Amino acid sequence: MLESAHVYEDAFARYDIEEVEFGNYLRSKGHSVPTTDDWTKAKKLCHFLKTFYEITLRISGTKYVTSHTLVNELATIRALLRKQLDCDIHNEPPVDLHLYDIAKVMKLKFDKYYCEVENMNMLVYFAFILDPRNKYEFLHVIVDDHYGREGISVVTKKVAYIETEMKLFYEEYVRVHAPSSTTSSSTSAKRQRTTNICDEPDHGDMLRSRMKNGPSSSSSSSELDRYVGETLEPFDKNVQFDILQWWKVNSPRFPILSLMARDLLAIPISTVASESVFSTSGRVLDSYRSSLGDKTIECLICTQDWLRISLNPEKAEDLDIIAQMEKELMEQEGASSKQD
Repeated sequence: MLESAHVYEDAFARYDIEEVEFGNYLRSKGHSVPTTDDWTKAKKLCHFLKTFYEITLRISGTKYVTSHTLVNELATIRALLRKQLDCDIHNEPPVDLHLYDIAKVMKLKFDKYYCEVENMNMLVYFAFILDPRNKYEFLHVIVDDHYGREGISVVTKKVAYIETEMKLFYEEYVRVHAPSSTTSSSTSAKRQRTTNICDEPDHGDMLRSRMKNGPSSSSSSSELDRYVGETLEPFDKNVQFDILQWWKVNSPRFPILSLMARDLLAIPISTVASESVFSTSGRVLDSYRSSLGDKTIECLICTQDWLRISLNPEKAEDLDIIAQMEKELMEQEGASSKQD
């Protein structure tokens, strides 16, 4: 809305000059015609909020995977807020007092939910790690960016906490889906390590831990160890990475992790679709929708993607595949009827 209003800056000023009643009416309501200072503030605010708007659209998507992107998006938001509030650390006046006040209020709300790793839902970190472009390497970078100002010991504790919880989660999947397999250490031992996570870490232990978590050719290493030990997939912002396809292709190598990825990557980050996030209209049910039966509503919800999809012409190669599938089905039906 702010972007759309910018083009009318001159129109507002001219209208105020030519139509005196316009300004008088606004002032009678306790408002005034936008001044040059108001337009400057609006432009800066629009620029500041644009990134938040784009992030909201990305994480509210319903046609693609979003769970593995939240940690990175939170880091972007944190950096934007920190940029406006860094003046407090250096005891300097804010560059823009208006944006400073806005960012301060936003930071309080942001920290309420996303300040401490221990208070967050670990599933978002698990999904982040299961992105083969991230793994533990990028996790270290993200956590260091968040807690780096508090010292290396804090960063190490946070990373160790996430990695330990990831191992516990993985071992639970191993227990459920591969009960005959054994792990190098028991779950109780892992949980004991979680309770001691707040102890001051020794630098030598930290290096030893890194060595253990490195690439290993040992046949006894778990899927998780082998996965995080492999080289990261290249990251290219201009190329769309299909994470579901990657796990489908690599599921024979990582059968347990692929099950984890299937469950975690199916979780939507936002319960509100991007089409409704910035909608100002009321969520009102008309008489027609209110009269629909339970079964009808359930069918419409389950099939909405099919009903709303545009009718695109099928590709020639797709038609060939469909024809081949139909032929095979006909042959199978013919063979089964002969047996009967």
